[in-house]
Amino acid sequence: MFTHLLAEGRIGTLTLKNRMVMPPMGSFHTEADGSVGDELVAYYAARAEGGFGLIIQEYTCVSPEGLGGPREPRLWSDDDIPGARRIADAAHSGGARIVVQLHHAGRETTSAATGGRQPVAASPVPCPVNKEMPHELTDDEIWAIVAQFADAAGRAKAAGYDGVEVHGAHGYLVDNFLSPYSNKRHDRWGGSLVNRARFATEIARAIRATCGPRYPMIIRISADERVPSGIEPAQAAALATLLEAAGYDAIDVSNGVYASMDYIIAPAQVAPGYELPGAAMVKNAVTIPVIGVGRITDPVFAEQVLASGAVDFVALGRASIADPAFPRKVAEGRTDEIAPCVACMSRCMDVLAGGAGVSCMVNPFSGNELTMRIVPAPLRRRVVVVGGGPGGMEAAWVAAACGHDVTLLERTATLGGQAVPGCVPPAKQELTKAIAYWQHMCELHGVDIRTGTAATRDVVAALTPDEIVVASGGTPIDLHLESDGVEVVQAVDLLSGRATVGANALVVGGGLVGLETAEHVVALGSAATVVEMTDVVGRGLNPITLGFVLAGLAAAGVAIHRSTTVTRLTKDGAECSTPAGPLTLEGFDTVVMAVGAEPDTGVVAELESLGVPVHVIGDARQVRRLSDAVEEGARLALTL
Repeated sequence: MFTHLLAEGRIGTLTLKNRMVMPPMGSFHTEADGSVGDELVAYYAARAEGGFGLIIQEYTCVSPEGLGGPREPRLWSDDDIPGARRIADAAHSGGARIVVQLHHAGRETTSAATGGRQPVAASPVPCPVNKEMPHELTDDEIWAIVAQFADAAGRAKAAGYDGVEVHGAHGYLVDNFLSPYSNKRHDRWGGSLVNRARFATEIARAIRATCGPRYPMIIRISADERVPSGIEPAQAAALATLLEAAGYDAIDVSNGVYASMDYIIAPAQVAPGYELPGAAMVKNAVTIPVIGVGRITDPVFAEQVLASGAVDFVALGRASIADPAFPRKVAEGRTDEIAPCVACMSRCMDVLAGGAGVSCMVNPFSGNELTMRIVPAPLRRRVVVVGGGPGGMEAAWVAAACGHDVTLLERTATLGGQAVPGCVPPAKQELTKAIAYWQHMCELHGVDIRTGTAATRDVVAALTPDEIVVASGGTPIDLHLESDGVEVVQAVDLLSGRATVGANALVVGGGLVGLETAEHVVALGSAATVVEMTDVVGRGLNPITLGFVLAGLAAAGVAIHRSTTVTRLTKDGAECSTPAGPLTLEGFDTVVMAVGAEPDTGVVAELESLGVPVHVIGDARQVRRLSDAVEEGARLALTL
């Protein structure tokens, strides 16, 4: 079925065992100073052992002036070679080929990131995101950076990498020269296509001179920058012909710049394969292989992409974070065991907010290869898990995989907990894949699943457990407001199909659930208004996802009242207090409560009376994010 995915491929002199590529993605698994440590080596080793034909190591800086942010790897000194060699050796030991992406941030950085050095660029035009005026590079300075790329490539070869990729996408320095959006020069480095491509082509020639004519070189480009006057696919195709002529062996086609970051790392609101049309235009213009990317996370979809001829290789970005063994499971016919990327923009994106290195909401073992491993438990124990939501299912299957005898009790008829209504709003259907995955893993590892079973003291006692895990989740908060009779429903009941709304709904609460409930109301054909007591809506949502949600609500005419507290309900709305004074909202036939949840700990006390250890996880312990519950479940299961 997956003949195209599993077929051998070639990039220059490099033979690859399949067409699945791990693309370059900042992992934040380096040491604090950007050097290579055990954590980063283990991260790449897992993907190699998982079957990827080619790994493209994350952006790696060629000079201190080009650093894009904290913990970026580097290859600007011979001192960096030993650490780089550890990664290359680990990839080869795992059966993969590996190239390293060479990077210079250009204007898409700050002087804080570069140790006080002013960012540099083709032209003195600030990045609209970082807003720091860059220094316009002189002719001599440009040639010096060309040499830095070549020197870094030489170090990559010395470290044992199978090739290099030049980062010419996303608005960084090479793309900064390629694009009329950012390159305003009128010398030999700007203006025409040939001149704007000169920096990239001279880098290719310099690498060839340093590493020899057979050393594989890839270049990554943005085929559609999605900004005014930026590169678009037809122009990218023309540039690609110049890049091929300069000696690049493959073109890795991405999208976007910092000003269009929502199309570099796209959320679930953006369709799978959204970058492929640009990649297909590039492929039609060149004879060298093209790598395509863009929310390619399903093996059947990936197979069809290759079968269509749109690209030669598929880059499985966040899919490689979600499941390092994606290719091996495809090859072994175990696709049901692939931990799916659901485009939640959660743990893989925490790094941008100063969090830990990349991991995955669905698969917390990802990025924790050194500290989280499933090994046989020294003593087989009877474990009862109360609650079949994500945290409970994760705890159950991991405990069973470690060899314990696990029974999972769920009081409702289905597994999934609060994730089930969470799948209902627009763009949230991807979450159904995660629920199916957790359930499959429970079944695969022999968990005794008992739905429709309340975890009473007698029921649990009859199972004679050695350990009890309570993952009973949370219950919606009731504000107990005085009311003149307007119909009131809880968001969870509306999303679960247990309640309906009329023609005009007032959603109380502007957090994740409130905004997504408003989206659902609009999708049902009703009007919606949101009130939020603080001045921040969507707290905790990834900024990219939040941008899409707010744009969609605005387009649907949904008004959002910030810093507005509902004090009482009327017959057709609510009376509110605001910093400007009282506000009456009227004309509504339904009020939807989405003001959060509180831990459901009703069973804890009676289960503790059984005299065996009781572990409370997830929202039952403290209401937080879904990723917290899943990771907590996995980590606990490993200790039982």
